[in-house]
Parts: sequence; structure tokens; C-alpha cells
Amino acid sequence: MRAETLHLTLAFLGEVDQLRLSDLLKLAARIEAPAFPLSVDQLGFWSRQRVLWAGCSAPNPALNTLVAALWRALHDAGFGFADAARPFVPHITLVRKVPPEAVSAQLPAIETVNWSCSGFSLIQSELSAAGPRYTELASFPFLRS
Repeated sequence: MRAETLHLTLAFLGEVDQLRLSDLLKLAARIEAPAFPLSVDQLGFWSRQRVLWAGCSAPNPALNTLVAALWRALHDAGFGFADAARPFVPHITLVRKVPPEAVSAQLPAIETVNWSCSGFSLIQSELSAAGPRYTELASFPFLRS
């Protein structure tokens, strides 16, 4: 993945009708959360998706509260989204299309990356043969702690 494409997805919505975009922006603007730190300190691999990712070894209550509020607001507003049926697993995709035989059963330890989370963004993604391209449509700052 290119550095500019690294991100942590809170909710993947898929296609959103342009007519619902203003509803989505209003909904996101109402989400209130304090800024919080996030420690990314482990590697993971999903063999079915062939994705190597970095994530958090310990639950982050502030992140989980944010995601729960966002998912509840999306559901209440009638936005269907793929993530709703699965538990939230905070992760940053590092490499896609990894052959499972290239990944050992025991992934190496990584140095902890401490990330200061001060807001979230609504991102439009476009897939192409060159890889995904992300465009920030709006950003929503967290409350100052």
C-alpha cells in the first residue's frame, strides 16, 4: 500500500446514492467523541482475503465507543453497510493479494506506532488497476480533551 492510502476504516458503506450524501454528512457531523490515542502494535493476516494488516492487540474503549455510535447512527438513518454483520476489528491494510504460503504461522513482532486520533473523515474510494484512490469528502474533528 502507498503511504497516502493507509487508513483505518470505521464503517465501509459501499455505494452511496448522491441524494443521500447530505444525510450522511449531517449524520457524521453529529457524532461526538473525544480525541484519543491508538496503539498499533501487532500484525495479522486474513488468509481468505489474502490481506496482511497492522492492528491493536488490546481493545481501545474510545475507538469502540466511537464505532458503536457511528454504526448505530448509520443503522438508524437507513444506511446499510457491509460491516454491520461482523464485529469491528480495527486494522490498517498493509499488503493485499498476499499468497497464504508467503506468510508464516507466527507473524513477527512490530514496533508500536502511537497514533493520535483527532477526528474522522468521509472518504470516497475508487478502485482501478493501479490500486485504490481515496478522496476526502469531509472531515469531522473530535472534541478536545
